[in-house]
Amino acid sequence: MGSMITIFSGKGGVGQTSLALHLCIALTRESSDPALLLDLNTPDQSDISSFLELTRVPSLEDLTLSPGGQAGRLIQRKAAWYEEGIDVLCLSGPDSDLPIESQLRNWMVYLTDSYAWVIVDAKRFDENVLKNVLMASQTVLVPVTPDPLSLDQSKKDFRYLLDLGIPEGNIFPVLNRSQGEPDPTEVERCLHIQPVGIIPEDKEAFEKSILHRRSVFEGTSAATTKSFLDLAKEVKAKTSRLSQTSIGLSPRSSPSQKTLKSMKRHIKKRLLQEIDLKKVDIPSSSLRGHFNAEGELHSFLMDILNEEDPEGQLSPKGRLALRREILDECLGYGVIQPFVDDPSVTEIMVNGTRPIFLERQGVILETDRRFEEEGELLGVIERILAPLGRRVDEKSPMADGRLPDGSRVNAIIRPLAVDGPSLTIRKFSKNVMGPADLQREKSLSGPMLDFMSQAVQNRVSLLISGGTGSGKTTLLNALSSFIPPRERIITIEDAAELVLQQPHVVRLESRPPGIDGNNAVTIRHLLVNALRMRPTRIIVGECRSGEALDMLQAMNTGHAGSMTTLHANSPLDALRRLETLVLMAGDELPLQAIREHIASAIGMVIHLERFPDGSRKVVSVAELTGLRDESYMLKELFSFRKEPDSGETVRGTFEAFDSHSAIVQSRE
Repeated sequence: MGSMITIFSGKGGVGQTSLALHLCIALTRESSDPALLLDLNTPDQSDISSFLELTRVPSLEDLTLSPGGQAGRLIQRKAAWYEEGIDVLCLSGPDSDLPIESQLRNWMVYLTDSYAWVIVDAKRFDENVLKNVLMASQTVLVPVTPDPLSLDQSKKDFRYLLDLGIPEGNIFPVLNRSQGEPDPTEVERCLHIQPVGIIPEDKEAFEKSILHRRSVFEGTSAATTKSFLDLAKEVKAKTSRLSQTSIGLSPRSSPSQKTLKSMKRHIKKRLLQEIDLKKVDIPSSSLRGHFNAEGELHSFLMDILNEEDPEGQLSPKGRLALRREILDECLGYGVIQPFVDDPSVTEIMVNGTRPIFLERQGVILETDRRFEEEGELLGVIERILAPLGRRVDEKSPMADGRLPDGSRVNAIIRPLAVDGPSLTIRKFSKNVMGPADLQREKSLSGPMLDFMSQAVQNRVSLLISGGTGSGKTTLLNALSSFIPPRERIITIEDAAELVLQQPHVVRLESRPPGIDGNNAVTIRHLLVNALRMRPTRIIVGECRSGEALDMLQAMNTGHAGSMTTLHANSPLDALRRLETLVLMAGDELPLQAIREHIASAIGMVIHLERFPDGSRKVVSVAELTGLRDESYMLKELFSFRKEPDSGETVRGTFEAFDSHSAIVQSRE
């Protein structure tokens, strides 16, 4: 049975509808479970339908209640499918009466049986309806804005809810539109309870959201996105601890796992037989966008489910889960499709038929999802690589590629992968972190950022080093924002990740070999070609091989201020690895000549590190001043000193050393 969460305030202008909408979206992203947004209003008065520009929003009365859970089956056909993956219903139609108490109670049962989360945007226009919905809710959230009138109203709202008989432990305030540094102490003082979430004031993001009729998850700051996801986590945790029996759903017998697998295989076979999926244009990023425009597959599959399960063995919620699983397997990427759609996931790691691992906020987590059979995983790998002109087989058992949204893909199969096929997807956030975001996340200090900006503007060539996932590309992208807009910049990458804001940018991307093993275009090929394109600066996403020599030559022949990254454990290791990469070019240069080339080209080495708590920090900024006795002379300008007893959460201080401005002055 699902959970009902009601957003309630007796005062307008506190962001109640926006909070309900974005919490609903955040819960689907956090848990990958189905969610419904119920607006206690008529469609013509619904703020939700107006915001989403939904021309036809069904109401509860559109559902036909009948024995055997038939209403739950119809919910998915009647509800307005929104591209964020949530369904929307209104309380009643424009010309209909409000539901009576018994009818409303039955509907609440069916809704929570069909969805993991039912989020109610509660309007105080009918006391009877409002009381019944509030009493059916496991959790009630009261939005509060940081102003005296809102605080006074929230105290009245809490008294009203307590007078209804709602347990005090089920009511939580949410501090909305918090300005500056969030300070929940005033809310706690007035209501004697800490806010369950703090949503920052982000006028630009919400104005764009309203203008473009999109959620703030699209194109907003990392802090705003994180605040809603954090709220979803807290609400999920608190709701799970509360009683789940307030609306009295009777238990139903569920089919065994063996029966479910057999049913899924049979339904999938019918779907493939009756619909030519190759003729269906499915957006690669998400199936939901297709359902928003085309309902054929959605409706067709529901008809098959009704035929295959006439006795209602599956609950409506089970039907919804099975339907999504089948469609993900037929048209998407199987069990990993929810993770591909989830913007909070930055890495997906599939290890054969063992549990799938994810990376969220720099921390690797084990999930309870897995591919049941190797054949199913191989099918997903083929579905990913085929549109890219790549394949994996016994002759060529590993391949790299890039999804249309920019995500990097690596696949490797038997016999190289001893325990079964391995699939790794590195995702890139749509919300590009800028310099201010890095400082806010405490990845670097203000003086460090100011110094780096001066170095970039004064055309100091940078080498950014660090381990896998340490934030090298993120920092490179952020520092590129300091390049003057009049310059012509050429970026060269294996997978296009950099998003530069300057007007004169040319983006180049390497091309792997085709199925026949020919026609590859390497980073080195692109670097040689870029020198003929009249660049001011060249930015190479990552040096991995002999292209390091071409990069150094570009820096030494009129393209100062260029930048690149590479994997290393320290600034000195980065320079030594650069030597190795130059040797891979095959030009047989003496080591002393390579070192002189490096010392002349590179002005500064910036090193990053990812810590166990998932945080990423710039741990060293060092100037390369030259060579002495064939050794590199590195002068550390900034560093991060970790506190030895900081525990699970890394704490420390950023330190600056004397004469750290010399590198900028020397190149003015």
